[in-house]
Amino acid sequence: MLAELSPREEKLLNIIKEKLDNQTSFQDKFKFNKLFNTEFDKQDKTIEKLAEYVGISGKTIERCKNTNVNVSKTIIIRLCIGMGSGVEPCKILLEEKGFILTNSFTDSFYTYLLSLKKPLSICECNNLIDAINKKYAGNPGFKKIRKFTDRTK
Repeated sequence: MLAELSPREEKLLNIIKEKLDNQTSFQDKFKFNKLFNTEFDKQDKTIEKLAEYVGISGKTIERCKNTNVNVSKTIIIRLCIGMGSGVEPCKILLEEKGFILTNSFTDSFYTYLLSLKKPLSICECNNLIDAINKKYAGNPGFKKIRKFTDRTK
C-alpha cells in the first residue's frame, strides 16, 4: 500500500512530470528534422548541389535539416522528388508538418513523380509539368499545374 504524498512531495512529482512532458514535446518538435536528415543522408548530393538541383535555397534546406521551421507542402514535395525519396517517406514528412497528399490532379501528379523513386531536377519537373498542361489544356475543369519556381537565383 502506497503512503499518501506530502504537499512538498506532490509538488516535486508534478515538477518532474512537467519536465518529462516538456522533454517529449521538445523531441517531437524536431521529429521532422530527424526524418528529413534520414532521407537527406540516403542521397549523394551536398546541400548546395541539392539546392541547385531542385531550385530551393541552400538556407531553406539547412533549416529543414537543423531547425523546427515552417516549411510549405510544395517545398517538402520538391525536396523529396529531388532526393528520389519515394511516396511513403514524403507522406511521413508531410504529415509531420500537418499536410497530406490529396486526390487533386496536382497532388496525383506529384505522387506519380515521387513514385518514380528517381531524383528529378527542377528542369525535368517543369518539362513534365509543361507536357501535362499542354495535354490537358482543352479539358473542361482542368486546372493548370503551377511550374516550380527556381528560388536559388
